[in-house]
Amino acid sequence: MNNFLKEIWVYAEQHYGKIDKVVYELLNKSRKLANKLNMPLVTILLGHKIRKKAKQLIIRGADKVYVLDDVICNDFKDDVYANILLKLIKSKKPELLLFGSTLIGKSIAPRIAANIEAGIISNCVAFKLNYSSKTNFEKISFITTNKYEGKKEITTVTISKNKLKIVVVKPDTLIDRVLQNRTGNIIDIKLKDNEIVSKIKSLNIKIKQQTEMSSNIIVSGGRGLGNEKGFILIKQLAKAIGGTIGASKPPVDLKWISNNFLIGKHNIVSPKVYIACGISGQMKHMEGVNINNDTIIIAINKDPHCKIMEIATYAIVGDLYKIIPEIIKEIMFRRTNKINNVYKK
Repeated sequence: MNNFLKEIWVYAEQHYGKIDKVVYELLNKSRKLANKLNMPLVTILLGHKIRKKAKQLIIRGADKVYVLDDVICNDFKDDVYANILLKLIKSKKPELLLFGSTLIGKSIAPRIAANIEAGIISNCVAFKLNYSSKTNFEKISFITTNKYEGKKEITTVTISKNKLKIVVVKPDTLIDRVLQNRTGNIIDIKLKDNEIVSKIKSLNIKIKQQTEMSSNIIVSGGRGLGNEKGFILIKQLAKAIGGTIGASKPPVDLKWISNNFLIGKHNIVSPKVYIACGISGQMKHMEGVNINNDTIIIAINKDPHCKIMEIATYAIVGDLYKIIPEIIKEIMFRRTNKINNVYKK
């Protein structure tokens, strides 16, 4: 087979020792591609006290893991992480590098692409090999998706030989798959003293943020809450139904809630149930909700004509401060009744 790629690299994003689930999804898809091309699949793991996590990458498909376990990587700083990756890239010269479409992935990938003038593709959902004959391939196609007013538009982007290809892959479009009894190489990277120095004082990205963004049920609040106290009600509803909370941009801009909970085109979520409270459904917000045929959208809003009501599975028109307490009350009643029935049996 006429391969122009030497290795496939996957950036293994982690948050204080916990590997982001998008990494496992990437490894599953990349493993299939590596098998077809008969080439190694490599992951890059940067952090502090995370070397033991390398095995988790190997059993999910990696042949080789480069690990930098250093205190400088304890807190994420995009200039530090990008510079470390650039040193590796310039030394090892990979030709395909994959990132998850997360806040961190979207922060590092453009820095690297700009530094070495590499092509970059965002919102990738699938790969496809283009063969010039039955045995030789010449190009790889990356299927991307963009949303416009709730509709998906799929385009095939093709990158050919020579320069590094950087691809940013959307979360929850791939599957985590454990391959038991796999073995691989773990290679430690060492830095010289003061080899990498950050110009950023601090960038606090906590693991809680990723937990919030990964929930199957998300209850989000918008400008329609009226004030920051509205998020107390949002949290109560999320707790009652076993979900987590999110927010549209206006409450974040108004400092009602932390930026960690922002949902938008740069922070995409893929819940099974999305409850939008006081959210109008503007495109910039809905681009952050990965909608498929099974997604249930429940909208609560006073305005029956706002955009979110048009695309909602269930639209509830009214005052959320009256509706949400009634929903919580009904949930608690049914839960209590169910427990009592169990005891009666």
